[in-house]
Amino acid sequence: MSHFDRTRMIARQTESDGKLFSRPARSFASAMLGDMLHKTHCGNVFFMTALLSDSDTKDYLEPLGLRDVGIVSLSNEDDCTDFLEFHFNFRLVDHDRQLLQVLGPVLSKSWSDRTAGVAAAHLAKNPFPTARACEKAFENILSTRNPAGLTRSEFRICMLVQEGGLPDKVTDVLQISKSTFRSHLRSIYFKTGVAGHVELVHLLHQSVGKEPDISARKSFQR
Repeated sequence: MSHFDRTRMIARQTESDGKLFSRPARSFASAMLGDMLHKTHCGNVFFMTALLSDSDTKDYLEPLGLRDVGIVSLSNEDDCTDFLEFHFNFRLVDHDRQLLQVLGPVLSKSWSDRTAGVAAAHLAKNPFPTARACEKAFENILSTRNPAGLTRSEFRICMLVQEGGLPDKVTDVLQISKSTFRSHLRSIYFKTGVAGHVELVHLLHQSVGKEPDISARKSFQR
C-alpha cells in the first residue's frame, strides 16, 4: 500500500507449505525498491541481486536459504501496487532471467483482465499472515523470555525505537555506525517477522503496559 509501509498477501505457495517447519511468509519488495515500487511500469521485472549490494543480498537471503528474489510489477493504482514475488533457492542463469522478463508483460496483462473485486474480497477475509502471526507470537518481544531471540544489541535497539528514538539518536546512544544499525534492523525484522520499521514500532508498542520487565531491561543495558 502506497500510503503506509504495509504489504498484504493475496496468495502464497512454497515448497514448505504443510510441513512442520514451514518457511515464514516474507516480502522483500519494499527492501528492494522502496518508494520506487509504486512508480514502476507494469510488467517490469526486478531482481534483488541486480539491485542491492552483495553484502545486503547475503544478509537478506542467507537466513532463508534463498539465492535471489524476483519482483514482477502487475499494476499501479492510487493507493496500492500489485506485484508478484518469486523466491529462488537456486542461482538464476541468464536464460531464467530472460524468460521472466518475457513473462512480465503477459502476467501484468492477465492481472489487469481479472474479475473486479475478487482479490479485494479475498483480502478482506485473509489479513496479512506475517503481521497476524507476529501479534500472536510476540505480544511482548521485550520480556525476559525474549521470544524473538534478540541479541543484546538488537534488544537495546528495540528499546530505543519503542521510546521513539530515531536512527541518528540510536546510533549515537549505542555508538555504532549507520551500516551496523541497518544490519541489526534487518536481523530484527527477520526474527520478529515484520515487513519494515512501521510494523516494528507497532509491534513494540503492543508491549507497552504488558508484563513490564525491568529486570530484562537492566540485564540488556549492562
